[in-house]
Parts: sequence; C-alpha cells; structure tokens
Amino acid sequence: MTSCLDDEMVGIEVEDFAGSPYLVDFNIIPNAQGFTPVGLNIGTTPDEEVMFTLTVNLSSAWQLDSDLTVNVAIDEAVVNDYITDALADTDIRNDGYELLDPSLWRIASTSVVIPAGEREASLDIYVKTASIALTDSMMVAVSITGADNSKVGISGNYGSQLVKVGVKNMFAGKYEVLDALWLYGGSSDYSSSCYGNFDFGTMTATMCNVDYIYPYWGYIAQLDVDVANPQTIDGHANAFAVTVEVWRDGTQFNCVQDDTYDGGVWNYVYLDDDGLWNFVLAYVLTTGSGGHIGTIHYRSLPE
Repeated sequence: MTSCLDDEMVGIEVEDFAGSPYLVDFNIIPNAQGFTPVGLNIGTTPDEEVMFTLTVNLSSAWQLDSDLTVNVAIDEAVVNDYITDALADTDIRNDGYELLDPSLWRIASTSVVIPAGEREASLDIYVKTASIALTDSMMVAVSITGADNSKVGISGNYGSQLVKVGVKNMFAGKYEVLDALWLYGGSSDYSSSCYGNFDFGTMTATMCNVDYIYPYWGYIAQLDVDVANPQTIDGHANAFAVTVEVWRDGTQFNCVQDDTYDGGVWNYVYLDDDGLWNFVLAYVLTTGSGGHIGTIHYRSLPE
C-alpha cells in the first residue's frame, strides 16, 4: 500500500502514512514488462463472453465512513502509448502487441462502489475470446477517472491497469497422474516412470497437448475433446469423448485408441465433484519396436 501512497507522480511524497491522503488505484501490480497478463478460455462461439475481474482499491491508513463511488473508463491511449514505447525498444520481444478491437470487449460498468469501512470493489471485464488467436498479444486498459469524494485522489502509479489478454481452452493447466500403465512392446512394465505432474497446453478451443504417457521418448499426445456432445460415460454425467493422436517433430505416429481396454471404459474426460478435470485414456502406439500399450488417468490440479 505504501508504494501507492508515496506517489510522486501526483506530487504526493508522504513519510507519515497515518496522515496521508486517500488514493484509489488498481491493486494488481504489473509485471516487469509493465502489464498484467490474464489467460482466458477460448469461447466456442463468436459472441460468447469470458469474464475476468480487476480490483479497485482504496489506499490509505484509514477507511472511509461512507460509500465511495469510483468512476472508470476504457483507456485506449494507455495501450497505444505502451505499443509505441515497445516498438521504440530495441528488444524485439517487446514487439507484436496490438490494441484489442473495442467490439470484442467491454467493462461491466463505468463505476464501482467501495462500501463504507471497506477498501475494495470488483470491476468485471468481458471479452469475446473466440476471435483471439493463441499467438496474439492483445492489450486492453482501464483507467480510474474520478471519485465522488473530494478528499480522494487517483494514484499516478496505479490509476490505470494495462492488461495483456491471452487465450487458453478450459482444459489447459497442470495435471497429476492418478494411475498409469505402460507396457513396452506389450509386456515389459515401465508404469512407475509415468507418474508426475504434466502441463496440458492449448492448441485450439477443444484440443490440448501433453507429454506422451511414457514421457522420456519426446512424443506429444494431442487430445481433441468432443465438447459439442456432452454425454454420460462410465457413470460420469457431462463427460466428453476424446480422440487421441501422437506426434513427434512434426510426424504423426500410428496410435490406436482402445476404448474398452481390459474390459474398462476409456478415452473420455469428465469434471469431478471437486470441479477438477479428469482425462481417462488408453491407446496403443505402434513403432518399429512393436505395440506399446498405455493407459493413464490425469486429474487437473487446483489453481
């Protein structure tokens, strides 16, 4: 909080914070590049909106004894200034940022209310993410424009929030392995080598990639989820069938799914009672050394 109160950009340098003025700001500190990154699920239709939230904060040694209305607005100038500075930088990693089309996002309201005796209020942002590509570096910004209390000023350091909007699908994230079987050549058991935590990356709105069951070979499994057809699978409601492909270095390998391996039910994903995704997979990879049988149960880790 003191970094906002000692705010030389608005002519406020305070040593005695108990007597400091009231300031409003956004309370998420930007990263070293000057923005706040968010990763949103890819929408399945062009008009589907995905929400994220910013927090407007009252920075002071004391709360107010009455409600405070804080006004906010979309601020394209903040984005354009950042893009101009990034292009002038010699570091090419700072290139490629773009202003997100105004038709693709909105703020829920042009004001928020911090209740008396409290310090924070939430501002919801809605983005139509289906139009954003995985490789895009889209930027949006919101600025605080004022407050309904003359004693309250706007932070010069954190009065605007610059956000880089990235996309992911709803299955992306880190997973643990609950159970695994890996039979090399159909017989030699290397199952103990298949456990650990693995990252599911986003490829499309419905497709993830992850290390192949036996990760040491460098193969990648591509998991395509049939999200358009929810069904009950093995007693799990709202489950989805999964199609598996296996790739390495741009080459697809022969992979045969086995939806009924060993009398079980395989190759689907479901959301459990804890709100965690579970992928239950079984397939045979055929290479020059024979058919390799693999089954695995991944469960997403809580964020």
